[in-house]
Amino acid sequence: MLFVQFIIKGGGVSSIPTLVATQFFKLVSVLLGYFPEKKIGFGGTKAKTVISDWSNHSRTGNYVIKNDDLDFEVALQKVDIPILAISFQADTFAT
Repeated sequence: MLFVQFIIKGGGVSSIPTLVATQFFKLVSVLLGYFPEKKIGFGGTKAKTVISDWSNHSRTGNYVIKNDDLDFEVALQKVDIPILAISFQADTFAT
């Protein structure tokens, strides 16, 4: 189901490693109570809730924060400011 939901949302086959990594990171953070990014050379230590929100967004494509009533998808559609977007051709986690 996880895989099917991801593919239907447009993740695509090339994004499967990102899906697997983000869901693994969520599992690690649940087991440890935090995510030790610094220990694996991927940033700094993060709270398990941050990793959970990130992994859910990676899986579903929807920006939802647990225990928050704000509909971020609707709020983000109302943003009317210039945005600088940068893409990286060879960045697995950015594509």
